[in-house]
Amino acid sequence: MKNVKGKILISIMMVLVMFMCTGNYANAENTTDDTTVNSNSISGKGMKEIIDAHKEFEQKGKTDANTSVEAFLDNLLGLGQVLVIIGGATLLIVGGIMAVKWITATPDKQAKLKTQSIGLVLAAVVIFGAVGIWNFVRGIMNSVNTEIEKTEIVYNINA
Repeated sequence: MKNVKGKILISIMMVLVMFMCTGNYANAENTTDDTTVNSNSISGKGMKEIIDAHKEFEQKGKTDANTSVEAFLDNLLGLGQVLVIIGGATLLIVGGIMAVKWITATPDKQAKLKTQSIGLVLAAVVIFGAVGIWNFVRGIMNSVNTEIEKTEIVYNINA
C-alpha cells in the first residue's frame, strides 16, 4: 500500500510539473476590424463573431502556412523542452529516493541498489543525450535546407 501511494504521489507531481512548464496562451488574432484583438478576449462577442473569427483564422493558416524546416523545428522545440524537464525532474526524484535507500540499507541491499543505479545513469544519458542528438539532426536539416535553397537560386538564375 505504501508503494502505491508513492507512485501516485510521483505521478501527481509529474503532472503538476508538466502543467507548470506549458503555457496557456493562444497565438490567434482576430483582424476583422482596424484593431487587432487577442482571441483570448472573446467576452461580449456573439457566437457568430466567434465562428467567423475561427473561419478567418483557419483560412489564414491554410494560405499563410510557414512550411520551412526552421519553422517546423521551432514548433517542436517547446515539446522537447517539456520532455527534458519532466525527465530531469524524474531523475532527481528517483535519485533522491535511491540515495535515502542507500544510506539506510544493509550491505546486500546496497549491492542491489548499485545495480539499479546503473539503469538510472543510463536513463540520464538517454534523456540528456537526446538533446545532443536533436541538435545534430537539426544542424543536418538546416544544412540540407541551405543547400536546397542555393540550388534553387542557381537554377532560377540559369533558367
